[in-house]
Amino acid sequence: MGRHCYMPATPVEAGNPVFSVYQTDIIYDGYDLASFLEVEFGFLKYDSLFSAEHTFKHIDFWSDMVE
Repeated sequence: MGRHCYMPATPVEAGNPVFSVYQTDIIYDGYDLASFLEVEFGFLKYDSLFSAEHTFKHIDFWSDMVE
């Protein structure tokens, strides 16, 4: 992980998710910057990002591409 990762600049507010974009494959890599870094450095398992207690903020276009 970590390569091809992007955080959208809009909306300009805290809590934007981190996306991994590689060719036509677009996935969530973190529900915010902190969770992305926790996964990258091994403090959080990637699968735990998708538990019921965490939600990903909807970002126009990018979230639609993930779904």
